[in-house]
Amino acid sequence: MIDGNMRLKILCLCILLIISGTASAKQLYVKKVVQDTDITTDDSITISLEFENPFGRSIPVVVQDSNILGSNGLEIQCYDYTLLGNQNTTVTYNRKIQAFSAGDFTLDPATVTYTNPDTGDRESIKSEPLKISIKQGASSGLLQGITSIYNCDGVIKRSTSYSTSSSVLIIDGQINRQQQGSSPGDIQQSDQDMQNLKDEMDRKQQDDQGMQDEPGNRIENNSEFFRMKEEPRSWPYWMLIFLVIPLLGIYLYKRYLSSNELLPVQLSLPVQANPGEEALAKLDRAVGMFNSGMQKEAYLEASGALRTYFKEMLGINELTSDEILRVIKGSKDEIYIEDTRQCFMLCDLVKFARYEPDPDDFKRMIEYAKRIIV
Repeated sequence: MIDGNMRLKILCLCILLIISGTASAKQLYVKKVVQDTDITTDDSITISLEFENPFGRSIPVVVQDSNILGSNGLEIQCYDYTLLGNQNTTVTYNRKIQAFSAGDFTLDPATVTYTNPDTGDRESIKSEPLKISIKQGASSGLLQGITSIYNCDGVIKRSTSYSTSSSVLIIDGQINRQQQGSSPGDIQQSDQDMQNLKDEMDRKQQDDQGMQDEPGNRIENNSEFFRMKEEPRSWPYWMLIFLVIPLLGIYLYKRYLSSNELLPVQLSLPVQANPGEEALAKLDRAVGMFNSGMQKEAYLEASGALRTYFKEMLGINELTSDEILRVIKGSKDEIYIEDTRQCFMLCDLVKFARYEPDPDDFKRMIEYAKRIIV
């Protein structure tokens, strides 16, 4: 027979085991969510992670998360973050995902690794997969990209891979070393959003300009040039008279012209009655060039066709792609502007040798160009 004291000891031992098992069973909980469920191909998607922290204290975590929609999305290879002691915390990715393709997609579970403060064990938890449905919108893009981010142990690395139906363009990431800080709120990107490809082209133009300026820099770095530059001649003040007299003459001459009310001659480029006729002829020549194997020349001819059309339509000569887009913005609908942007983008990629010509993309670009002109 078990006496009363023994029963009391057994009961206390059972209670301690239950309390210990309950304490050790505590762990983080994570859920992946999307802020807006009504999504079309014109929208940008914001992904968030919702955490439940039952420990009541700050916990450093490492996040690994892949959010790929077709060939476009955000891949978090490694991200150090610190959850505060709040029970519920929402962490939002500042970089939004552009919805390019319509259809049903399933985002992979997010993996979160941390050290359990009660047991000291290293644990990993996963969210449930997230299903997203995207409807067809007014337009869809030709160029898609996947951005990869690594931000662990003070190392920040980022790269973006852009792709079309048959080609891939990789823009080098940036690697920095800095002290990692932890604070509540949104996960911040390590550098400004690459919108885009335009920044890369601008950097290339700056590099070209730097190469042109290099001979001048070499001259300035020459010791003889330095000596001449550091020993300026001292001119007497009365020499300023020779500068003032010509300026005074120019001023009096302008006053004389204005007193006689001479009107300036207004020059403007004539606008043709049908500005699209010559542009369509150039597009036909571009198609012939492409079929004859002159693929790069065909893209340049197609770009020239659009520039000819806008030059005649706007009455202004020598506009860049960005200048044309700025001029037509506000006077055309979004589909017209997007078609124009896609045509110029593909032509510029081929022009700067950053994209291999593709028959399907060329055909689609010609269709957009004809739709713009007609």
